[in-house]
Amino acid sequence: MANTKKPLGIDIANAKSLLDFIKDYLPTDTPWTSFTHPATEEKYTIELQNSSNLTRDELTTCFSLVEESSKGDYSASKQGWKPAAKRREMRLLELKYLLVRSTKPHDGEEETGKPGDIEAFVSFMPTIEDEQEVLYVYEIHLAPSLRRSGLGRRLMMLVEGVARRIGVEKVMLSCFTRNVVAKGFYEGIGYGKDEFSPLPRVLRDGREVEEATRYKNHTEGKGHCPALHLMLPLQRTLATFLDQGDETIPDRADPESEMPGTTSNDVDSLKVIIIGAGIGGLVLAQVLHSAPGIRLSCYERYKAIDDRVVGFRVMLSGTTLSMLKRKLKTDIWADLAFGIGEQPEGGEKIEFFKGNGNKMFTWDSDPTKDQFSVSRWHLREALVKEASFVRTGISFERYEVLPNGRVRAFFSDGSTDECDLLVGADGTNSNVRKQLLNHATIKDLGMVVIYFKIPLTERALKLLGSPGRSMNPLAPFSTRYTQHTIDPEDSYIMLGAGSPHANFHNRRCSPNELTQSELQAEVLARTSQPGIHPRFRELAEMVCLDTAYVNIVRKSEAVHPWTSSPNITLLGDAVFNMSNTLSRGANCAIMDAAALADRVTSPAYRRERHQPAALDEYVRGNIERREVERQRSAMMQKIMFSGQNKLRGYIRNKALPSSLKKIDSLDREEHEGVNWIGSDGEGSVDSTGEEPKWVEELKWDEIFEERHGHEKG
Repeated sequence: MANTKKPLGIDIANAKSLLDFIKDYLPTDTPWTSFTHPATEEKYTIELQNSSNLTRDELTTCFSLVEESSKGDYSASKQGWKPAAKRREMRLLELKYLLVRSTKPHDGEEETGKPGDIEAFVSFMPTIEDEQEVLYVYEIHLAPSLRRSGLGRRLMMLVEGVARRIGVEKVMLSCFTRNVVAKGFYEGIGYGKDEFSPLPRVLRDGREVEEATRYKNHTEGKGHCPALHLMLPLQRTLATFLDQGDETIPDRADPESEMPGTTSNDVDSLKVIIIGAGIGGLVLAQVLHSAPGIRLSCYERYKAIDDRVVGFRVMLSGTTLSMLKRKLKTDIWADLAFGIGEQPEGGEKIEFFKGNGNKMFTWDSDPTKDQFSVSRWHLREALVKEASFVRTGISFERYEVLPNGRVRAFFSDGSTDECDLLVGADGTNSNVRKQLLNHATIKDLGMVVIYFKIPLTERALKLLGSPGRSMNPLAPFSTRYTQHTIDPEDSYIMLGAGSPHANFHNRRCSPNELTQSELQAEVLARTSQPGIHPRFRELAEMVCLDTAYVNIVRKSEAVHPWTSSPNITLLGDAVFNMSNTLSRGANCAIMDAAALADRVTSPAYRRERHQPAALDEYVRGNIERREVERQRSAMMQKIMFSGQNKLRGYIRNKALPSSLKKIDSLDREEHEGVNWIGSDGEGSVDSTGEEPKWVEELKWDEIFEERHGHEKG
């Protein structure tokens, strides 16, 4: 049967060329390309540009306007002022810019006919927000001389006209609540507080602080919303939508995905409860939240959706990142993308050093090269965006399967909730697994690893003693740190020191109860031992104390596929955990989430969900994936930690090539369209391989250098 599903209005708009966008969505009956200041009578031009068409100087000018008017509000907020992230956001490929230029020549200069200086701009994007088509206003900034001139209102009217012609639900934007002037402006032109505006932040003393508000303005007639994300309702009629023409474009969903193109009326409603708001649980929740016919709740035992290692990084494969781009909402992906580190030429590699500082070997296999270092903080911040389905501070205790096949979950506060599918994503000590697989055990291996962050400064980079590089080319070195802490977005080195607990110098209490200073003293003691190069102690002296994280290594027993219930399953480390030697835990959990989401949203699952084997294929794939990763990590550990015996070390070094090939052969992931070829530690890229689209979108500087490399500042 032919696909008769109509393309989304926003996709039609985003697929148009700049000239067609102007012709179809900007006024044709009234002039919009000029503005005259009512007080000074100075004349200005207005033009529309794609973000990709702006020169580096033009973007710098726009950024300066943002910095001048909004840096103070950002700095006073929890998220802080992050210039590198803001610059990246301003280069999002689907952003449109209305630029206001002065026609007045500089003092002492004659008119040249060249474009004048940018004095104001508004940037916007047709996109999906809260499952609705909207036009989102990212920025609107005016030079001081243009404020209170009517230009701001004029620009917003142009944006609203574009939204109406596209046929979207509403215009949306966000505003800091402390910016009373901006709030007054938006409310004065009909914007009101959106129902999905971020909830106030709860401080430790219980006070609530509302830092930013989302405003809306519906496009239906001239009705105003009762109140700030701001939203303007726009007029949406069948005629307006049909007027977009018969142009067809691909659906927003990945064409290879198994997620069905159904509406909520086509399927029975399915209630899913996810226990645990870790990375795997949140990915599953965000993907299911966008699927039709699914009601969702996610319970997190901690009051804040956070964890002790949120400031560190995880390694995700190109395949996993491509999948996330396809399945997550555009704005969530955009936030996540800010945290993807720059991959070195030829791909990632792992270098191993002896205690004396001499390099042992470099491992640059296909799976290693395909990895991208991703900020765990950015990843979590993106995944909790608009996560209205998460309920925090509620601990799951047990479940009960009801006679009708549904599952009732019991929580520590005495409340209960019922669902059709219960997913345990609650980590190594999963309470869901304890009941589902009561024979599964967890062992304390007696090993403890202490982690600290070290600000990446020029001195620290030199002390590493190996060619290194920052994964953030826009801000390569750390600038926002103290002796105790470091900004989550700042560049850093992760220092880890592991040993058996029995070898700890400080035995007054459990390692995770030691103070930050005691943990640093422990690391300093280890790096001061004979045979350890002095530079490692220097690095240990540079740690930020409050970034300490203690990992007590535990191993959960590998489990066999279970078929005890078709409506209870596990995800991530709740199945069983693995060594972090290859940093594959988060990658594995995200792949689990994607596989489960594909199964739950498939038409086949709707038919078979009451059958005992409804989730068997997902369970088998999940366990197989984790067993392979555990085996790869175990082999790597044997290579790395062959002991101090010289004969064992000699054998290890001689056996490295065949051992590493054996580890690589166990990898089960496809590694995108990039063909990596390596020999004797040297990696090269097959020039015929094409990089995935999301990689291209992150190469901001490269794209701009290509297009504007010969321009002079």
